[in-house]
Amino acid sequence: MNIKLPFGGFKPAPIIENLMLRLPLTLKMIAITLITGLLLWTVVVKIYSGKVRDLFMAQLKEGLARQAEDDRRHFDGYVKAYYRTAKIFTRLKNYSDYVEKQKWSPGDTIRVRYHSGPPEWLPPVSVFRSLILFRYAILLDPQGRGREVYRTGEGLPPLLLGPPSIFLSKSYSDSFMTTIEGVPHIIAAEISRDPEGRPQSILMLASPIDENFLRASVTDVRPGHAIALLTPGESPVVIASNKPDELPPGIPLEKVTERFVFMSKAFFDYGSSDLLISFASLISKDDATRLSDAVVSQARQRLQLSTLAFMSSFVLITFFLTGRLRKLTANVSAFSSETLGVRREDTWKGDEIYILERQFERLKKDVIEAREEVRRTAKREAEEKTRLIVNNAFDAIITINAAGVITTWNPRAEMLFGYSEKEMLGVPLTRIMPERFRDAHIRGMKRALSDREYKMRGRVYETLGLRSDGRERPVELTIAKWRTGEETFFTGIIRDIAERKTAEEKMRASLREKEVLLREIHHRVKNNLQVISSILHLQSGYVRDEQSLMTLRESSNRIDMMALIHEKLYQSKSLSKIDFREYIGELITSLFLSHGVNMEKIKPEINAEGIFFDINTAIPCGLIIHELVSNCLKYAFPGERSGKITAGLYSDGEGRFTLTVSDDGIGLPEDFDLNKAGTLGLKLVAALTGQLDGTVNVIRNKGTTFKITFPEVGRKQA
Repeated sequence: MNIKLPFGGFKPAPIIENLMLRLPLTLKMIAITLITGLLLWTVVVKIYSGKVRDLFMAQLKEGLARQAEDDRRHFDGYVKAYYRTAKIFTRLKNYSDYVEKQKWSPGDTIRVRYHSGPPEWLPPVSVFRSLILFRYAILLDPQGRGREVYRTGEGLPPLLLGPPSIFLSKSYSDSFMTTIEGVPHIIAAEISRDPEGRPQSILMLASPIDENFLRASVTDVRPGHAIALLTPGESPVVIASNKPDELPPGIPLEKVTERFVFMSKAFFDYGSSDLLISFASLISKDDATRLSDAVVSQARQRLQLSTLAFMSSFVLITFFLTGRLRKLTANVSAFSSETLGVRREDTWKGDEIYILERQFERLKKDVIEAREEVRRTAKREAEEKTRLIVNNAFDAIITINAAGVITTWNPRAEMLFGYSEKEMLGVPLTRIMPERFRDAHIRGMKRALSDREYKMRGRVYETLGLRSDGRERPVELTIAKWRTGEETFFTGIIRDIAERKTAEEKMRASLREKEVLLREIHHRVKNNLQVISSILHLQSGYVRDEQSLMTLRESSNRIDMMALIHEKLYQSKSLSKIDFREYIGELITSLFLSHGVNMEKIKPEINAEGIFFDINTAIPCGLIIHELVSNCLKYAFPGERSGKITAGLYSDGEGRFTLTVSDDGIGLPEDFDLNKAGTLGLKLVAALTGQLDGTVNVIRNKGTTFKITFPEVGRKQA
């Protein structure tokens, strides 16, 4: 069934959409703000008002609970004041004077005397009214019988004129509450005694617990609040209240709950009283509703002001943003025209965001086209630069893809491997590898493709390449992994190191020859020194003078010491430095044997670090040790004296060394001065220390210690 649309197929949706786009954004935002604000106001006010009312009611209930506790404390203080007042009255002079005049006896006929004004045994009204409010003041004789009564109101329960002894006993030490003829009363009594301690009288203060008593005991009552004293139990009854019209005495509490919305209780239990009381603070439903309505009204006013401020701010922000949008639209149009050469369109009127969207879409299209053109141009330039760099590089540059096929082959690679670019493009890289390396290359390619952090990047490797003529060529290889799009490539920079390898081999051969020559020189110097030492030793056989013989032997020992250094040098790996700790041990052992000293009698000890010296430092240090140890062996232990000789060497870590030679022998003379020493050995020590640019200190403490501090030769301090 075909239905013809009126007005030639009218479609309202596009027309409405076009109309909305033609309306200014400011107008639409203001309309949306007003509608949204009203809706939010309606919803928020309802929720907010309920929450404010609930919160106020909760706070009101907490306030009533605190009020009940405060009222109970005030009531408690007032009750305690009853007994204190009775005690104060019996201590007054007018009371004791009056009681002493009375001649009461147990057999008297009692005629109670009633006073309408304060009797002479009580203080003035201004005094006792400042303390408490009582209804009855009763003067009793020692037997507890009423003699005189002062009352401020009508009626007097007969029980108070002859109260039971239990009443009196409970009210002597504190205030006492009980029910008399169905009415709650408070009683306080105090006994006065004569100088011998015999009872003279009893003063009893009493008052019914009613509205007046409650108002007197609790003075700070908030407006609208009600205070009630209740009997304890599940069904409490009002004893007294500050609003007797609404809460009359004797009315059950459950009958007034319809008129009072909140009630908080505080329990009161005083001493040995017969009467238990609960305090209640209440507020009527009308007062609670009126207060909550006032609070909610204030909250609504604040919320209304906040909503108006928010809507006004939003409207101002809308004006500001639309102005910025119009300016941004104009800037976009100007940018398109001036930077990209796009013809500027006429500015539309209507929704600023819609206009900006149109301008932005046009700009985006133009920018994408310009970017693609820039990218194509940059790619062409980069490819050209890369081609120039690769073709003019000093090293061979080869690029392969993930399949190991060559994609780049520069002229230097042609020279190195003997293959042209045409021959190698599209060919596997394994063609220029020796057969034994190809399996390892394939495994390495798999690892490199699966490893995100390529471990060979930036490293230099030495390997062998295979030329077109079948010869292997030593090369140096650096590999880089890179990606373009979804493809992975490896570029290797290969340098021909055949000439360098040849030069290195020649250099190593030359070094080996020089090492052999240097060892031979040290060996021959050691042999020549030993020959000289042997000649001196043979010459000593023809010398009869002891002094000359000793001089020859010492010279021979010094030459042996230098020969030992050359022996250590040609035996060492470096040929330039010797392990001086090992050398000290052999030198001292040689000196002990040369002087024929028993090493069990005089014990040598070496405390040295593993320090290596070259010949320029080793020879002076060796001679110093030789002279000082020889002196110890000759002079430190005369006769059969035993002891210890210690040699030490250590470094401070900053290029300075300390050499020590010490003994625990007889020590040096008190007037000893190294600079004025007459022996050749000590003169040598001083001279050799100066040659090392060092200092020598002589320490006399349970023997003698020579301490020489010096830098290594070649590192002398300024």
